[in-house]
Amino acid sequence: IAKGMTVHAELLRAEIEFARYNKARCGGMMNWMYSEIWPSATWAIVDYYTEPKQAYYQARRSYKPVYASFTEDKDGTRVFLVNDSDKAVAAKIRYGIKTLDGEIVWEKKTNITAAANGVWSEKVTEADRGENRYLFVTAEAEKERISAVYSADMWHGCRFKSDYTYNAEAVDGGIKVTIKAKSFAKGVTLILPDNYKYSYSDNYIDIEAGEERSVFIGGADKELIE
Repeated sequence: IAKGMTVHAELLRAEIEFARYNKARCGGMMNWMYSEIWPSATWAIVDYYTEPKQAYYQARRSYKPVYASFTEDKDGTRVFLVNDSDKAVAAKIRYGIKTLDGEIVWEKKTNITAAANGVWSEKVTEADRGENRYLFVTAEAEKERISAVYSADMWHGCRFKSDYTYNAEAVDGGIKVTIKAKSFAKGVTLILPDNYKYSYSDNYIDIEAGEERSVFIGGADKELIE
């Protein structure tokens, strides 16, 4: 089931991000469907019990107004930054290939400007198709850091390890969980008893080796830490 949810999220991501990359030729995209009307396996992104699926969180990331990622076209893999704001966005782009252990195989750095309501892109000249490697991109844009990871063949050559640590602490309104990955952690999932009662700032997250991410769980009581 967990792997099926990952495939669902990756497929929806590919659709959304391809449409956004082609925004000059694509007027929009309709997601079918949002929530389930019966408790069974469907392509909805929120389940019958009102819990968001992995695809929900991925869609939320992929729809960010200013967003950097990768997609495929007739010439191969492309890196892009889409800007849905009403003003131009200047960004420092860094992208390339890493191994699951965090080693940089190849990278490129460039300064770009994405026009208002526009898209910047360029062809990726190096292939990520190889064992335990993937594409990464970071964009420093107007004091915001945007990042994404990507595999052109749906992570087929990657053998993931559960090698990470986490810390949970009570904060105003809920619990903050910080996860640090020693090796690339794919789809790290946070689940509490009676999970439907709580709201998550993010979930099912990919964390690169050596990086850490924090998730806020709204409405969670500090007793759940113990």
